[in-house]
Amino acid sequence: MSIFRKKPKPPTHPFGAALDGVRVAEGGVPAVLAAMRGRLWEHQGYLIEGIFRVTAAASTFKKQRELAEGGKWDKLDDMESVAQLIKVWFREVPGSIFGLEQARRIADGELSDGAACYALVEGLPDLNRRTILWLLELIYDVCRHEDQNSMTPQAMTIVFAPNLVSPPDSMDPMLCLQLNKRVVQFAEKLFDFWNGSGGPSFATWAA
Repeated sequence: MSIFRKKPKPPTHPFGAALDGVRVAEGGVPAVLAAMRGRLWEHQGYLIEGIFRVTAAASTFKKQRELAEGGKWDKLDDMESVAQLIKVWFREVPGSIFGLEQARRIADGELSDGAACYALVEGLPDLNRRTILWLLELIYDVCRHEDQNSMTPQAMTIVFAPNLVSPPDSMDPMLCLQLNKRVVQFAEKLFDFWNGSGGPSFATWAA
């Protein structure tokens, strides 16, 4: 028997990877996101009260993350962890899902209305754009079950906002609060415009 331990295999779908290096599902979005959404629907996790707002137990979350990054999606069975993992995936995108330049525009609060917010998304690289539209559709589908899960569009944008544009570690706490407020406003205006223009039928992430 060898005295040397085998090195663990690197994850096949690591969080925090540059978007141009992630594996993409048939619908044109990162495969791990599509898989986690699929599990959330298979297990009716979208009906859990406060889903995306509740926090999973740390030990359970760690195990579920290892399964998600390892591509063992059929073993994901804790829906609070799966919802949290979707938020973490967005938070760990290098430079934010919007890219540094557009994230600065959001942080500066210079986008005055929903049409301008949507135009920013439309101008992003294809995978970024598809992934954000995927998120809008996720919010839409979760909120269709508001009577059971108590998650409104406002609640969903509030819980996702801190994961879309993250402040630098050195930023003053008061400035962090201001940044988060502006990202929430951006996300609300973006969703309202997208939804008011027809939602999934207006511009689907799989188009």
